[in-house]
Amino acid sequence: MDIEPRRYIGHYWERTDRIIHVIGKDVLKFHAFYWPGLLSSAGLRLPTELNGHGFLTVDGQKISKSLGNAVDPIPVIDRYVADALRYNLLAKVPARSDCDFSHTRLNEVYEKDRANTLGNLVSRLAALAVKANLSGIEWTEGSGRGVDIEDRRFNQALDRLWRQIQDINRDIESKRPWEYLQAGRADDLASKLKRRITDLLGISHRFWPFLPNTADEIRPRFTQGEIERGNPLFPRA
Repeated sequence: MDIEPRRYIGHYWERTDRIIHVIGKDVLKFHAFYWPGLLSSAGLRLPTELNGHGFLTVDGQKISKSLGNAVDPIPVIDRYVADALRYNLLAKVPARSDCDFSHTRLNEVYEKDRANTLGNLVSRLAALAVKANLSGIEWTEGSGRGVDIEDRRFNQALDRLWRQIQDINRDIESKRPWEYLQAGRADDLASKLKRRITDLLGISHRFWPFLPNTADEIRPRFTQGEIERGNPLFPRA
């Protein structure tokens, strides 16, 4: 073994309390029994956790060279951006189950969950903030991990966050905060907007591990200088 692998093993393998081994379900037996034996014989630490994941299928069929049904991710990312693909693969698949991919389903999820739900909320809050002459909101990152993340139930974690986004959208629709301006109550509008924008920033912070680019785009819109409408967060694909 040359010095480079040793350096990486020392940095990533030995200096952590948890070693999480992620492997496909079809070779789970080999990595559950034989791999620990090889590590032990080499004097290396064993994984503290073993996670077997399901297969990625396309239109119900397992991806294989003989079928030639693999999906090139680059054109998908070029059309929808990387976070859209991440969300589709993480949010709509139960933990440890097979994940079926289709372009039709990806487009439906992109339009419904991202453009119409999250994108609509960002645009709505920004437009109201402009009318209320709001400047950057002071916001501090929270900490801690949710049980859904610890148990690798990524779809449940994202579902929980998206329900919170839907709750904010419903609250805005029911309380109609823009009517505060018509009634000459700009201060009340600003107060309620700050609360909802803070909620949104907290949600975006929690989904950063799943959608880093989206979270990084939302945060500066509401925290840096004068708030502007900006371009749509998710342009129509």
